[in-house]
Amino acid sequence: MPSFILEVHEGLPSLTTVRGEEKLRRYQNPAAFLMFCLFAQGFEETEAAELFTQWRGGGAEENLGRMKIFKRDNWFLIEELRRSGQEFSAGETSRMLGEIEPEAWSYLFLRRHDAPSYVTWVVTDKCGTRCIYCYIGQDIPGAYASKGQEPPSRDLILRRVREMHDLGCLELLLTGGDPFCRNDVLDIVEELIPLRWPTVRAITKCPLSPPQHERLRGIGRLGYSLDSLDDDIVEQLTGASGLATKILKSIADANERGIPVGVSVTATKLNAGGVVRLVEEVVRLGAVEVVVSPVVPFEPAERYARLGLSDEDNAHLCREVTEFGREVISSGVTVAYDYHTTEEQRRFVQSCFGQREEGGRTALSCSSGNTRMFIGYGGAGILCDRAPRAAAWGDVAEQSIREMWDANPLEAFFAGALKRDNCAEECAGCKYFGGCTYRTTCVADTIAHRGVHFGPPENCPCSFREFLEGQEAAHPPKGRALPTDVP
Repeated sequence: MPSFILEVHEGLPSLTTVRGEEKLRRYQNPAAFLMFCLFAQGFEETEAAELFTQWRGGGAEENLGRMKIFKRDNWFLIEELRRSGQEFSAGETSRMLGEIEPEAWSYLFLRRHDAPSYVTWVVTDKCGTRCIYCYIGQDIPGAYASKGQEPPSRDLILRRVREMHDLGCLELLLTGGDPFCRNDVLDIVEELIPLRWPTVRAITKCPLSPPQHERLRGIGRLGYSLDSLDDDIVEQLTGASGLATKILKSIADANERGIPVGVSVTATKLNAGGVVRLVEEVVRLGAVEVVVSPVVPFEPAERYARLGLSDEDNAHLCREVTEFGREVISSGVTVAYDYHTTEEQRRFVQSCFGQREEGGRTALSCSSGNTRMFIGYGGAGILCDRAPRAAAWGDVAEQSIREMWDANPLEAFFAGALKRDNCAEECAGCKYFGGCTYRTTCVADTIAHRGVHFGPPENCPCSFREFLEGQEAAHPPKGRALPTDVP
């Protein structure tokens, strides 16, 4: 059984899994590191929030909400840290915080983890709906090229998840298709729940019954996908009748049984007008997390012309959802709109500038292969669940999780000529190529739109290049040195 230690390694906070003599390190966001330290010392949410506000600033109510959310999502790991015997006094915590490099507070992702921290597993290609916005397409088996393949067996899933547990993996997401279209998924989850870490999550469009919810007690998060309060609109989007009413009833029942429920909402032209009312209602019914995402044209087609929101509509809906999220965060509820404007992407690049070191720490936009591992239908390692056609590496039927992680080919994409081979055409001649981390907001979208793994943000100009050109213009010859290509 692994144990955990918190430490600052070479100026970066880390959560390390210890198995005998082996240490598997995963780097942490410093704010999360601080929260672990506070709760491991035994502070309650209000006390931890007050200290967090003193040290890092921000709104007291928002920080209290963040504390509640963090403790709820990591409670079992926090208990293990308390029992670890490591010192977590205020003085020790302050000492470790003082050793964290100042730049680390701005990193989105840090060094590649020694083992996967987050695993998404496509356990089936079956689905009870045919959503017109699905990034896989309505012919899900064809898109996954799964015809003739067998789904991973129950025994294989359980064996590999136990390996994830031993590696200190923090979260496992079961997805599909729809995982609850598997006849044995409840049996699988029941056996995984006692492991506690990784935290087990599953997402579904299947309305579950009270007896099914009873068997899911202890799951880290049960996610429902719902796009409207109106049954007719949901039927237009998913092809299923009466689905909204059934899922709303299921959310309320799961909440009554103490199951944390998350709700994902896809915003389109058909349902955008009712999204805010939907978010308010599912929060009232007990949802602890709601994430709204605009429909993404994963494969450009005519159907997206009638579904996609304009930039103005996206920005307006983002403001409304975000404002409601601020109102409820103090109660420990997360509400977010998963949409990034070009300006937001530019600000992200600016915050990361100066932290990109050749061969060292980098600020990355996509976590695939860095902290996150995806297992596709049939058991192959894939780039991510949104890019099932990407070249696969490893197979859970033949290799352990650790062996698959070590064989991850993404590392090779950063080496030598492969950098240029796997970047968008416009990147090849860029004079800032040597200082770029070659990662986009979403690798899957970049593959779909550009046919390569790395390049500018999908359908946007390169924010990295724009920022550096602006720096050159503002500080001509005497400006700070800018990263350029090395012959």
